[in-house]
Amino acid sequence: MEKETEIARLAGELENVVEQTIAAWQLQNRKVNGLWNKLSPEEILTPLAPGRNRAIYLLGHVIAFNDMMFPKLGFGERLHPELDHMFVGCSDGCANSYPAATSLKAYWYEVNEKLASNMHSLPPSQWLTQVATVEKPVFERNPLYNKLSIVIGQTVHLSYHIGQLNLLF
Repeated sequence: MEKETEIARLAGELENVVEQTIAAWQLQNRKVNGLWNKLSPEEILTPLAPGRNRAIYLLGHVIAFNDMMFPKLGFGERLHPELDHMFVGCSDGCANSYPAATSLKAYWYEVNEKLASNMHSLPPSQWLTQVATVEKPVFERNPLYNKLSIVIGQTVHLSYHIGQLNLLF
């Protein structure tokens, strides 16, 4: 009986950790939403500092990285893999053009709403399992590279770029 009680307690703690992690990721997304809503069309195209990335590039970049979470977490195919060549594989300015800011904003909301829905439907017991895009031997060598770590890593990534975007204000 004591072992069952301990297992139930640990399961409850895992559920709390998962909920807190998802909440932290969503908080960073809301911060990006707030910054995006403050940016004028001119500011979106303004470099954060001379010779640095523009806001439009950073926004496309975080969309692409959130979108990469779908296959990693086992939620299916990405929604906008076409963004990679503009926002992942190269720095700002290497692409000839970017989608309109209004299109990027729609992608942002689409990706995050679908991710959040999938995250909330994943049982807590699945969060410490193998990332879907990683082979079993790799996961066995490093079990800390699990689904929960993907969300934690992306939360930190978003936070970093929010700091950069704040330079515009």
